[in-house]
Amino acid sequence: MQQMVDKDFRGITLAILFGEKVIVSPGQPSEIGPKWSLPQVDRIGQESPADCALRLLKATLDLELPVTRLNWPIVSLEEGGDARWFFTAWITPMEWDVITETGGLDNCVMLSLGAFLDAPTIPEPQKAALRSYLDQPKPHFGHG
Repeated sequence: MQQMVDKDFRGITLAILFGEKVIVSPGQPSEIGPKWSLPQVDRIGQESPADCALRLLKATLDLELPVTRLNWPIVSLEEGGDARWFFTAWITPMEWDVITETGGLDNCVMLSLGAFLDAPTIPEPQKAALRSYLDQPKPHFGHG
């Protein structure tokens, strides 16, 4: 597939959205509450950012989507200066039904977007990237 090839990046972070919720992965407990994170994966070989994101969708939800379903490809820097791509992907109601019927959320949970953005234990770069995406105007289809 080799979409959006970038030679120097560590991996990707993916905001998987359904309605007003986002899928998060649990992290280590902390004294101020559970640590959550958007799903992330490191790059394998010369994998493109999009291929990396599609592999993460398959590993996280056992869901195969076309590359055209990935949104908001931006690069952010992590601590230490490593580049990591950030994508969003919206899940349709029919896909959600398949995911929940097959038990596809074994290692993840759904949080409301508000709870995710307000949680003190979510990494700030993830909140900032998702907030930036949500603040962008979205196309409207049909008649106004």
